[in-house]
Amino acid sequence: MSKFPLYATLPLRIASFSSVVLRVSTQLLSVAGFFLVSNEGEDATRCFHCGIGLRNWSQDDDPWVEHARFSPNCDFLLNMKGQEFVDLVQLAVKYSSNTCRH
Repeated sequence: MSKFPLYATLPLRIASFSSVVLRVSTQLLSVAGFFLVSNEGEDATRCFHCGIGLRNWSQDDDPWVEHARFSPNCDFLLNMKGQEFVDLVQLAVKYSSNTCRH
């Protein structure tokens, strides 16, 4: 069951971004399940389904990847992108956190 069923439709998620300009595409955010939560900060977003809250978006962020990174069990994400996509993102996160940086 969706945590925020009001935003279950894409047009309403897109409309939530109507008054802001973000560094990441609001269209991509909306398609990935996110809507703007205006009372939580300038670019605070939430997934309508799982409720994960993400902010501090950068221009290079892929909303689907960030969604899979921080909420790999979201049914909306899994239905749209599949378990293999989520597993690959999780593997990449695990690998990058185990990489030594000089």
